[in-house]
Amino acid sequence: MTTKAVIFGATGQTGRYVVRRFMKLDDIELTLFVRSPHKLADQGIVDDNGRPTYERLHIVKGDATDPADVRRAVEGQEVVIASLEGDVLTMARILATEAKKAGGMQDPLDHRHGASTMRSAGSTA
Repeated sequence: MTTKAVIFGATGQTGRYVVRRFMKLDDIELTLFVRSPHKLADQGIVDDNGRPTYERLHIVKGDATDPADVRRAVEGQEVVIASLEGDVLTMARILATEAKKAGGMQDPLDHRHGASTMRSAGSTA
């Protein structure tokens, strides 16, 4: 069975690492949510024409502070991973709200694929 996962911030340092790990798995259909899709070519994730190099890969261009963009990306996903920078609190609220509307967020601590929950720098939780 294939798991559908979306990664927000896939072009950042942490996001790149997570993308490479997930691309090695046979049972993942991966969506990358990015502001600048052209940065994926530098990583070998898309070819020079912008076509994905991984068979089960989808690219969604958007802004993590735009609820409509976020909703479009989380719709139908089973796993949501966010590696974002900037106004993280606002983006987290939007992401959680839109994922809940899309019917997700049933188990935010699901570790089926080796993902773990990480706190942001300075977090006291």
